[in-house]
Amino acid sequence: MGNPQALGFLGEKLTAGKDYPGAEMWGNIPVAIKMMECALGQGYGPSAYDLSYLYVVLRTPDGTSDGERTTETKERALQVLHTGVRLGCEKCANKLTIEFGDPFDLANMLVPYIDKARAERYGVLSRELGFNPNARFPNLDKVLPLPPADLPPWNGDRDTLLHAAKGISPPPATPQPSDASQLQKPYFLAAG
Repeated sequence: MGNPQALGFLGEKLTAGKDYPGAEMWGNIPVAIKMMECALGQGYGPSAYDLSYLYVVLRTPDGTSDGERTTETKERALQVLHTGVRLGCEKCANKLTIEFGDPFDLANMLVPYIDKARAERYGVLSRELGFNPNARFPNLDKVLPLPPADLPPWNGDRDTLLHAAKGISPPPATPQPSDASQLQKPYFLAAG
């Protein structure tokens, strides 16, 4: 019926195999990739996390791989993780926080270089998604573009980043009464 959550779930289940997979075990990988891409295309962000792994491991669309990570596969995985963050995937945001800030394996990292500023911003988005799994960030590319684009300025305020990524304007500040206005007599006097 095209349900994105079901497509993502089944796509992830189709990637299962033995501990020492042979070529025959991975016959469902092309179908799994198509299902997860369809789920992601319908706005289901969590499928991006599993899809990024398949993009890195698999080099060809037919599901064959020689296990080599290429620049293209890493870039494709990075793009899909970023899309997952835009669509509300907390695991994708966590992965990118680690990748940009403190990767486990420098030889196999997805990002072109360590960038603590990007890691900090993905961390803010990750925490927001942890508290609010329904959050979406349609303006993510404007506030946190992928390299080689430069990062726009940010004042370090969490709410400023979140409002900009969500594409909403912050509520207007309520004016504080000045000292002079507080000394004036009230217009209405209490009856006494």
